[in-house]
Amino acid sequence: MWLKHLNSIIWRICSTWGNYHFKTFDGDIFQLPTTCNYLLVSHCKSNYEDFNIQLRRTVENNQPTLGKVTMKLDGSVIELTKDGVSVNGEMANLPLSQAGILISESSTYIKITSKMGLVFQWNKDDALLLEIDEKYVNQTCGLCGDFNHIQIYDEFIMNGVKIEPQDFGRNWKISGPTETCTEPTPSSNNNCETYRAACEDYLSDNALASCNDLVPINDFVDACIQDMCDCDESDDSSCVCNTISEYSRQCAHAGGQPMNWRRNDFCNKKCPLNLEYIECGVPCADTCSNSDQSALCEDHCIDGCFCPNGTVLDDITQSGCIPLQQCSCTYNNKTFAAGESYSTNCQKCTCSGGQWTCIDLDCPGRCSVEGGSHITSYDGLQFTFHGDCTYILSQNINSDDFVVLGEILKCGLSDSETCLKSVFNEKLLQINSEVTIFRPSTFYIIMETSFRVQVKVQLVPLMQVYLNTDTSLKGQTSGICGNFNNIQGDDFKAEHGALEGTAASFCNSWKTQGSCSDMKDLYDNPCALSIENENYAQHWCSLLSLPTGPFADCHSVVQPDPYQKNCLYDTCSGSDSENSMCASISAYVRICAFKGIQMDGWRDNMCDKYSKNCPSTMTFSYSMTSCNRTCRSISEPDLTCRVDFTSVDGCGCSEGTYMDDSGKCVEQSACPCYLNGVVVKPEEVITKDGQNNNIHTNPICFLPACNDPMVFLDCSQVKLGTQGSECQKSCQTLNKPCYSTVCVSGCVCPEGLVSDGNGGCVSEDQCPCMHNGASYNPGDTIKVDCNTCTCNNRIWNCTEEQCQGTCAIYGDGHYITFDGKRFNFNGDCEYTLTQDYCSQNEGTFRMITENIPCGTTGTTCSKSIKIFLGNNELKLSDGHFEVLQREPKQEVPYKVRIMGIYLIIEANNGLTLMWDRKTSMFIKLSPSFKGNVCGLCGNYDGDVNNDFTTRSQSVVVSVLEFGNSWKASPSCPDAQDSKDPCTSNPYRQSWAQKQCSIIQSQVFTDCHPQVDPSPFHDACVSDSCACDTGGDCECFCTAVASYAKACNDAGICVVWRSPEICPLFCDYYNAPDGCEWHYKPCGAPCMKTCRNPTEQCSDQITGLEGTQYTDKLLLLVTTYPTQPIVTSSTQEVPTPAKQFTSTTRIPGTTAASPPVPSSTKEFPGTTQPTLTSSTTESPVPTEPSVPSSTGPFVTSSTKKVLPTTQPSLTSKSSTATPAAKCTPECKYTSWINSFYPDFDSTGDLETITNIKQKGNDICQSPREIQCRAVELPEVALSEIGQIVTCNLNEGLICKNNDQPDDVKLCYDYEVRFLCCEGCEEETMSTTSSATTKPTPSTQTSAIVSTGEVTKTIQPSLPPSTKEVTTAVKPPVPSSTKEFPGTTQPTLTSSTTESPVPTQPSVSSSTKEVSKTTGPPVTSSSTEVPSPTQPVVTSSTQEVPTPSQPFTPTIGT
Repeated sequence: MWLKHLNSIIWRICSTWGNYHFKTFDGDIFQLPTTCNYLLVSHCKSNYEDFNIQLRRTVENNQPTLGKVTMKLDGSVIELTKDGVSVNGEMANLPLSQAGILISESSTYIKITSKMGLVFQWNKDDALLLEIDEKYVNQTCGLCGDFNHIQIYDEFIMNGVKIEPQDFGRNWKISGPTETCTEPTPSSNNNCETYRAACEDYLSDNALASCNDLVPINDFVDACIQDMCDCDESDDSSCVCNTISEYSRQCAHAGGQPMNWRRNDFCNKKCPLNLEYIECGVPCADTCSNSDQSALCEDHCIDGCFCPNGTVLDDITQSGCIPLQQCSCTYNNKTFAAGESYSTNCQKCTCSGGQWTCIDLDCPGRCSVEGGSHITSYDGLQFTFHGDCTYILSQNINSDDFVVLGEILKCGLSDSETCLKSVFNEKLLQINSEVTIFRPSTFYIIMETSFRVQVKVQLVPLMQVYLNTDTSLKGQTSGICGNFNNIQGDDFKAEHGALEGTAASFCNSWKTQGSCSDMKDLYDNPCALSIENENYAQHWCSLLSLPTGPFADCHSVVQPDPYQKNCLYDTCSGSDSENSMCASISAYVRICAFKGIQMDGWRDNMCDKYSKNCPSTMTFSYSMTSCNRTCRSISEPDLTCRVDFTSVDGCGCSEGTYMDDSGKCVEQSACPCYLNGVVVKPEEVITKDGQNNNIHTNPICFLPACNDPMVFLDCSQVKLGTQGSECQKSCQTLNKPCYSTVCVSGCVCPEGLVSDGNGGCVSEDQCPCMHNGASYNPGDTIKVDCNTCTCNNRIWNCTEEQCQGTCAIYGDGHYITFDGKRFNFNGDCEYTLTQDYCSQNEGTFRMITENIPCGTTGTTCSKSIKIFLGNNELKLSDGHFEVLQREPKQEVPYKVRIMGIYLIIEANNGLTLMWDRKTSMFIKLSPSFKGNVCGLCGNYDGDVNNDFTTRSQSVVVSVLEFGNSWKASPSCPDAQDSKDPCTSNPYRQSWAQKQCSIIQSQVFTDCHPQVDPSPFHDACVSDSCACDTGGDCECFCTAVASYAKACNDAGICVVWRSPEICPLFCDYYNAPDGCEWHYKPCGAPCMKTCRNPTEQCSDQITGLEGTQYTDKLLLLVTTYPTQPIVTSSTQEVPTPAKQFTSTTRIPGTTAASPPVPSSTKEFPGTTQPTLTSSTTESPVPTEPSVPSSTGPFVTSSTKKVLPTTQPSLTSKSSTATPAAKCTPECKYTSWINSFYPDFDSTGDLETITNIKQKGNDICQSPREIQCRAVELPEVALSEIGQIVTCNLNEGLICKNNDQPDDVKLCYDYEVRFLCCEGCEEETMSTTSSATTKPTPSTQTSAIVSTGEVTKTIQPSLPPSTKEVTTAVKPPVPSSTKEFPGTTQPTLTSSTTESPVPTQPSVSSSTKEVSKTTGPPVTSSSTEVPSPTQPVVTSSTQEVPTPSQPFTPTIGT
């Protein structure tokens, strides 16, 4: 059965529905009644087939339905049946995301989205809809047609012959290997026209009124008629439901808003629970877990079951639709009803409306030194330092209450083998009456002090120390343990006042002995030295993160990953692997106990030699105590019972036994008695252990030579108590205490001098400042982030400017939050990176990223970004970006520019994005956003410990729980733990390690003291292992480039690329004989260019890597030769004080000579020139009111030119129009920028079609179009020097290849339209075409062509409503002589005063034209010396007589 083709604007949609109906991509609708298997569509006209979709219908209950759909999408095979969805032969649980394909299910549809540019939608019954990307134009085959935007042809007209749908379909029938399927003979129904009236009524129903203008009903009426003809039901109306449903779907895709046309007795649909069926609902439904999801929805409305207004979908307890305030909350995978709460050590949170409301509690600080090198500060910063000295762990900066020192020394052959040898309090002897020291078990010693610090020293298997600090000391501590202010970002602030870049330079500043050497950071992997040790470490340390292992109960409270990493490091580097491994395991047990999770039984199968070898009278316990378990506690109060401490494991006396003075556990009857501290035993002598005060020194056989001016100190020749060379003060230790147990002979500086650290002595005032291992003289300055520090008396005095926060996302899902927290998260969905729409606050921006798989291991790379800025949406993907307009909101102006290989977006609200157009992005926020943002980048409050705040405002430790909470859509599946790519691809590990070693090599040596390379190296190895399906070098290069950028941000420029390693071929942009473009590893922070002549740039962006233009003149392109700057349309720009020249050219004539002034007249109230030519004065019809424009631009219209306040290029060609009968309300749309030019595109195509396809709404019949360069809104198009077409027929077109510059690249342009409402449509007229071409400054900037008449004009500015019209007849070939018998009209210029007082002066160029009957021809050519005093000029030139009368109208 043949049906008329559909005149639809939906060119990317193919669908099939109901009674065997099909619609092709090109809009043809036909019927193919068959149950055979057919090719619906395939990517056939390409070397590689991206997709192939086949379908087969079946008949159920006498109604056709889709029985099976088979899809092959880029190698994945998907089958859809009524029984479910299978992927590659296995049944799938939905939602499912893999290999760039997302399969989700709603109450109405199964939707399949492929990253290649395909969206498939099936209603689980009769209807299927397919949308594909425009890139597949003219590349498809099958029942959906060839997608060439030409209806009928190549589908139903072949070789000039029209064919029937059955013949067309026969070409795409695909039978099985043993199948013989025949199509039924088309039925002939002769009496179907009787149904036409009914079908027209159905499709013209008021509920579908908004659709009739978008989707013509004629073709669907014919489909409806056919349905009713073929209907076997007694009630024919039930047979048309499918076609009306399809019409409604097509309407929604076209941007319509179909209302609910269904009734209880007509095509009714039912929904589960308390949901209701809506014909046009928002597909992104608000839920309890994401109550503002609809705000980000980009899809058109769909039919289905939705929640009533005022409710959200309960996706937590699955109870249907409920008010938001009744929503439950989740925490650690547990559900809490509204009003319920939970508490942790530091917070108490209550559930309210699906969100947690939390109150911070006093939380003590905890600092630890574990494994002899792994340090965790009070604020939670974890780092590794291999020392060889005594260091200040913590001290009170406001008093001398306490100074806790730790002695970290080498204890093995390698530099990575260091041990904690001793811990002591330098003030202990003075305050020993205020200290309680005891051993709760054989494994630990605890020192409780009255100055609010508790020191816990672990002895077995290795010495480790834990400092617990009272909250009253917040912000009052310093040392290696940090300042305890809940801000990790300043934990590396040294005593000298500057922030150090690495752990080594920071810890070196806290050594107490000037004779100790400064230590360096180590980057070696100790596990690489021994395969056996590595296997041993992997086996035991992996138990920490095993989901079902002995430590699983703590995973929701403490992330095991850093402890597992430390375990591997220590086990491989230690001389006693088992002791090192067990110490690392016990470190995780200790932090879990501190958080309230008691780990029992973990020693059953590991580290049991310590628990099974207790002294004979003792027993082992996971929670040992000494409270009331000593013989002394029987006679005297036990002070240890008053000490509150986290339980410890170890050996001790069992309950009912007591420890005597010899350390044995005995029965109570065997205990002695104590009286006033004296043991009372018959006949027993009590002795007091004294300390040997004699200092033994070896005989000195010779006096070693000391460098002048140092002298040798011989401890044998000094009095008792004198400190030796071990306490020699240096510039770094002047204010540090020295704890000495024995005098050490050696070289010391004379009195009044201190060691300079290099073997010499200097006075204190000559001491330099230290920073990142380098010394600086007094008066020297350094940059630390955005602050400047000046060296003064060994101390850095730094400015206290508030710096921007930076969030980095690079490579395979590596994140660094604004507060500095590092984590890895891999997911296949869209996720909120950062936004200021937090805690139900109204914000200004959202930034969303989409992860795309880049390997078989499930790893992902962030390659697509969406930025929502006010009412604009910026989409960045595949190295390009586009702008879409959304619902009206507050305007947020922004700029887009290129620096090096980076695309930069700067918004005036304080947001900056730097994107390398691949997998790395860096987001900067101004300090005004501190504490007011949320998302994967954290909350930017300085406290890294709460960065894992979920969408529901709970703080979790699981990366997966945190990351999944920020999914943009719940229809996307949760991310799961990804495999270690180097474990999955062991054959790539050695290659990855070899390549990535460049980060830790001599190439980056200068940067190592500034930026720790270890995390970047680990990320590089992981990414290089993961990219196993191509892009090996891209993954590796991106990882190295991320470290290079971090170095550049720290002020270290590293030249690391080479022809062999990640080269950038900048010569590609040079002309064959040119050499202007060169690679710059760090670019320039700001360059003077044609686009930036003021040389003003953001001070928050450093120079960026990339290609740069090295010509000495002003640069055409800032750095990388691509896009120009884009600015928002709302910014006011000053009017340029330039001269504007208008010249009228007629083919075959020479350009007019420069005009001379003919009259000068200044009109009151005007400040800008207008180019106006007149032959007579006539009544002026009432004009609609129009808002003013914001700068010079090209205006092309079909009506009269309306008043503006800025220069504009105006051209018109129209038939005479009657005066308006009313005053319509006219206004411009906002500036529209739907296309962005770059070297990979054609240019800038702001065509009407492109604008509408991007979702921008414009009126059906705009009066005018205005065009301007986005980055240069104050400059007329004529002054820019590019070839641009701007008219109402097409919009704006700029093609790269048309440009005369060496760099073939269009600027970015934007357009806006004048729309009027309130009057009947005026007579339509022919639209002119304005094309700007580069010319000398005295020439034209826009060429307006109508027929054979070509006029070159300059910007004009009509500030009044008066219209002056010039009628022009087309010319004949060029001639300057007069033809007999004709009257030649002369171009004249009006010099009389205009009756309109606000009309500026007129300047014209007058030429002599061959005379014919008709009105005179008038044109203008104006040169205005001043924008405030326009003048009128004229010139005359002969023009040939036109052969045929032709009257265009040009109005100004």
